[in-house]
Formats: sequence, C-alpha cells, structure tokens
Amino acid sequence: MGPGLDFYMATRNGNVSDQKTNSLVNILSFLIINSFLAVLFLLGANPIIWGAYLTILVLMVAGGFIGTIFSSKKWEYRFSQGGIIIPIAYGFLGLLIPMVGNWQPKIIDKKTYRSDLGKIALPIWLMYLGILLANLLLGESNLFLSALSNFAGIFVIFNMIPIYPIEQFGGRRILDWNRKIYIALWIISAAILILGFI
Repeated sequence: MGPGLDFYMATRNGNVSDQKTNSLVNILSFLIINSFLAVLFLLGANPIIWGAYLTILVLMVAGGFIGTIFSSKKWEYRFSQGGIIIPIAYGFLGLLIPMVGNWQPKIIDKKTYRSDLGKIALPIWLMYLGILLANLLLGESNLFLSALSNFAGIFVIFNMIPIYPIEQFGGRRILDWNRKIYIALWIISAAILILGFI
C-alpha cells in the first residue's frame, strides 16, 4: 500500500487495519513472490546476481526493522499481493521492480504518523548509500558487491522520486517527515551516483 492510502485509513479509524497482521507471513510472502519475479525476469542470469537481488530484498525489510527498534511504538510488516501487475509490466520492459512491503505502526497516532513512517524509511535509504559507498571504495572486482550496488543504486533513484507509484519505496515518507533531511539525502545520493558513473 502507498503512504497516501495508509494515511487515509489512519485518519478514518485510527488503525492501519482492523484485522490482525502476521508480520512473519507478510515478510515471507514479500520475499517469495519477489524472488519468483526475479527468477522470471532474470532467467539465465548469473546466480550471484540472483543472490544480490534476494539480499537487497532482505535488507529492505531489515532496514525498516532497525528503524522500529528505536521507536516506542509497536510495528507490523504489511505486504499487499494485489499490486503484482505493475512489477510484471515493468519486467517485460526490462526493469526488475519488486512489489513493495512496508512497516506500519499497529496503532496510528495522527500527530506523529508521518514522522513515524519517515524515521522507518531513513535507515533503508542510508543502507543503500552505504552499499554504494562500499562499492566505490572497494572497486568493482567483487561481482556480488557490484550487483548489490547496482540494485541499491536503482532503489536510491526510486527514493529520489517522491511521486506515485515510486513513492512507495520510501522517499515520500522522508519528504513528508522532514524536508531538510530529504534534500540532504537527495544531494548526497546524487553525488554518490555521479561518482559511480565517473
């Protein structure tokens, strides 16, 4: 679900969902379905590239989880399986775009909702930048790190585009939370991406 829909549901009833959510089931669904899409559109690719893509998916979940550790709220991982058409369409265009899952607070505080989501999205963006920097410093001799860096670079670009449907990757959450932090991350990301192409 996109942040806009989340916020609508939050302001409507104070909860993201009236139903109980099993975070572990949603995380496994996120990994399994997106791994299937990777097999479908990376057919014939080096297994190391598959491994790098699966790793970046795991890090997407883990990065958000790290953010929840520093929050006093209780969180759950939500993953909607209804948006599979868009990733498949992108796949046929040569773009491997995962279906997106996100951490959501179990109980919505309307006053802090946007900042809560932004603080969860922040470590994920920083993680992508860390991968890009590691690849710049260590060089591209390591195929796994190089592939991981390529995927991280794609998701950094997605974070730099806070419009639907790309906003679901987290950039919009940070923009809505703190515009100054978003601009700083945007500038740093642009500089690292430019250095990577030089």
